Amino acid sequence: MADGLADRMTKMGVFGSDTGKSPVMSAQEEERTRFDPLKDDVTVIRGLFLDGLRKGTQEITGLKEHAGNFQEAEYETRDLDFNKESRMFDGINDVSENSKAIIVKASEYADKPTPEAFDEVVRAVGRSSLAEVKLTARIFSEFLAQVSIAESHHRYRRWSMYKRGESEILHFSDGQNHQADDCFKTLIDKGFSPAKIYESLCEQRLELVFTAHPTQATRRSILHKQKELDQLLETRDNQASMLTPLMKERLFMRMQQTLIAIWKTNPVRSFKPTPEDEARYGISVVEETLWRAVPEHYRIIDESLRKVGQPPLPVESTLITLGSWMGGDRDGNPFVTHALTKKIVALCTMRACKLYHADVESLLWKLSLHGKATAEVDEWLKSHPVDDSEIVVTDNGQQQTPHWDFYRSEQTLEEPYRQVLVKVRSMLERTIMRNEEMSIGNAPPSFIGDNMYFKSADELLEPLMLIYKSMKATGDGFVAEGPLKDLIRRTKCFGLTLMRLDVRQESDRHTEVMDALTQHLGIGNFSDWDEAKRIEWLTQELINPRPLVRQGTLRCSSDVQEVLDTFRVISETGDEPFGAYIISMTRSASDVLAVHLLQKEAGCARHLRVAPLFETKDDLIAAPATVKVLYENVWYRQHFGLVGPSHQEVMLGYSDSAKDDLIA
Repeated sequence: MADGLADRMTKMGVFGSDTGKSPVMSAQEEERTRFDPLKDDVTVIRGLFLDGLRKGTQEITGLKEHAGNFQEAEYETRDLDFNKESRMFDGINDVSENSKAIIVKASEYADKPTPEAFDEVVRAVGRSSLAEVKLTARIFSEFLAQVSIAESHHRYRRWSMYKRGESEILHFSDGQNHQADDCFKTLIDKGFSPAKIYESLCEQRLELVFTAHPTQATRRSILHKQKELDQLLETRDNQASMLTPLMKERLFMRMQQTLIAIWKTNPVRSFKPTPEDEARYGISVVEETLWRAVPEHYRIIDESLRKVGQPPLPVESTLITLGSWMGGDRDGNPFVTHALTKKIVALCTMRACKLYHADVESLLWKLSLHGKATAEVDEWLKSHPVDDSEIVVTDNGQQQTPHWDFYRSEQTLEEPYRQVLVKVRSMLERTIMRNEEMSIGNAPPSFIGDNMYFKSADELLEPLMLIYKSMKATGDGFVAEGPLKDLIRRTKCFGLTLMRLDVRQESDRHTEVMDALTQHLGIGNFSDWDEAKRIEWLTQELINPRPLVRQGTLRCSSDVQEVLDTFRVISETGDEPFGAYIISMTRSASDVLAVHLLQKEAGCARHLRVAPLFETKDDLIAAPATVKVLYENVWYRQHFGLVGPSHQEVMLGYSDSAKDDLIA
């Protein structure tokens, strides 16, 4: 019988032994063999890739009627050495002799980097056409990407082996803390008590911010496929001892299909990414990675705390939050407008609620606990009755029960947590519908009333916490510590928008608005005033409760109006989706007070925190004095004493200072 794909790859020598549970290796043994699985993965991937290219050649030339049938396909491999660059492209018509020559000469230069070998590479390139050079560059690019995927998977493999106690892979002589257990041990050795570690973690707040710089050149279409390839490598490792020959054949087939799909995908975007494209990329990172990783991180911390005699972190603790500049950074980018910011907020809300909706659907199956809940759950249900879209009428027409969308259309009312979750699911669905329309610039559906969708993460968190506390109080706390706790922690981390959107604008744009306002009031040009006069006037107007101008009476340029519209969007949307308002090129305290005045003028119920970004050498040197002026300002002291934190967030820019004055 003809060999299948797995058999052919084995004959080629590209498949090593299956990865299974290994005995514990010493550091010396591990040092000698630690790269063997990586080399095996690289050979597997490259062999499948080249074999797939041959199949394409065979299909085009008609040599194989059923080239895609791995069980029937045959390919003579006895004389083919895939480790020799001169032979690896045999049978692939798309790769010309000139391209092969470049690859061979480049490989020889890599083995022996002499001037003569380099000249050979140059001559090989010189004999090739532009199309041949581009194809060769693409081949090298694919080889490097494939090695990168294998290396990433190998790091995960080594880490897993270490965690299972099968290898002394990690060496701690460098004093680094590679995991929470090591970090806690180091802190305890330095005199910190486990209780102090726990207390500090409960107070920890770490914000990770996605910037808007489009440095990710790889298309998402390719990134998705590369991630799939990594998952297939993981399957090969984890299920090696359980894979039947047919399952292994299908696994290799899927790997090969993924590799060829990457090859056939244009690696270069055909258009410049828009700010909305950048935002979608950031959202996809959360959806595909962080959504799963965040609750897992909490559980790792909880386990490490248990080992030092401490309780798990409180369910409402917030170790991590996310911020984003994508769709909010308008400094020097005319495409980031108030309308776009509004759409990005809606887009993030829609995508977040879709993730929450999937989790709630899963919980509806899991939290089928039968019995009585606490009075707080009963009160919540009374204040949030199901509506027509959430109920079915029984056959006798007398009883209305929640519609679960399960295998049965109705369930008993004695499952209180499901009753709560069906209402949460319904509100999430309407939140998705509302923001889906707003994300494409449309008005929200009129039939969705104010009490029918979630406006904040706290509104979503409330029923989840009620269920959690009820289960703890009624003896079901162990069950509450599962997926429900993960969902609560996700809600605390991601909020209702996945990432809080930072708004960034250059200080001169705010000065232009101040000029328009002072000219309208007939008191001169704000930009002509010295710093003392600016601060005096700004402080006076911040304290004064009346608005500066009546709405719609200010005549101004389109640039000024755009800044005002941005603050209007912040006011209308509320502070929930936003993080900081960042002032790039901050020069003085008046730059900060001006932004607070614009928030007041727009009617912001709660001001966004304002973060001055000091970028030039002079501004960096003056930064301490600038912050001191803010702390001494009467309105500023009152404002932060009443409604905000008792500290000032600042940002230090390294780009301009490094270019101008070599300060980094």
